[in-house]
Amino acid sequence: LEFRRVLFRSLASWTPLRHFSFFREDEPFGLRDEELRRRMAAEYGSASVHDSRDAAKLGYAHFPVSLFCEMRPLVARCKRMLSRVTSPVLLVQAENDDMTGPRNARFIRDRVASARRELLLLKESYHLVTVDVERALVADRLQAFCDSLVPATPGARA
Repeated sequence: LEFRRVLFRSLASWTPLRHFSFFREDEPFGLRDEELRRRMAAEYGSASVHDSRDAAKLGYAHFPVSLFCEMRPLVARCKRMLSRVTSPVLLVQAENDDMTGPRNARFIRDRVASARRELLLLKESYHLVTVDVERALVADRLQAFCDSLVPATPGARA
């Protein structure tokens, strides 16, 4: 299946197919949480390529192939610019991500020029870490990271 996707993406990149073809999101939808996954399956089951009214609430059930074609040069450019990043960085990555993996997060961590770079590896989530089973941990860690960047103000409430 993966070989067919790679072949299709390659062919679609250089033909008009990319303007008319879509990938349908399928299970596990980037979610380890079984209840959320069931809800997504129910919602996506009736989703139409031509109707994205609920995308803001549910995410997209279909992705145009052209999106992936356009992402390639953008990702390449971002990779080249990582060494210019000097701001503090918190990378949040699921160890069992169904889309990408810790290798990509480590790639970024090892190439940014930031003096402070942290990597939070989640053991119980998939790709959508902000809504999956460890969402509270993600929120807490992000809040602590952001709070640590702001100098303490005398008399401020904690």
